[in-house]
Amino acid sequence: MKPIHRIATFLTAALLSVGCGPEARAQDELDGILRHYETARAALANDQGAPVPAAAREIATLAGRATATGATQRDLRALREAAQRLASTSPSDLPALRRAFGEVSRRVVAIVRRTPALARRLHLFHCPMAEGYGEWVQPTEEIQNPYMGQRMLACGTPRGWE
Repeated sequence: MKPIHRIATFLTAALLSVGCGPEARAQDELDGILRHYETARAALANDQGAPVPAAAREIATLAGRATATGATQRDLRALREAAQRLASTSPSDLPALRRAFGEVSRRVVAIVRRTPALARRLHLFHCPMAEGYGEWVQPTEEIQNPYMGQRMLACGTPRGWE
């Protein structure tokens, strides 16, 4: 191997390893949780219960494996438990799914509040008519309420992360 190729190989490996440290892994874990959370949220906003249990199982699995410390670790444990309850809820019972989703949202909101990088790219909303916890996060600014679904899709109030 020519010296220039060895240097290029070394630099490539070094650059790739920067994105593979504990912080990057933790970010990837949270991104995975949020991907499945968004699947559940969007399904409920569209009055579809079928995708929710599988998304909740993935959230529970990822929350159980995620690495964090302190309050975030406690929230991840609580998120795992809430996601397991959501996963065991009948997909045909939209009101029960929405109540259980609220408890998942409670933990997701707490985690995002402690993670400025996530808060910068997510929007927080509140539904005053939700049974139980009524906040949720989504990647877009256009309100798509998972608690009211299609009958009141745009119902809600934007909230700040303060």
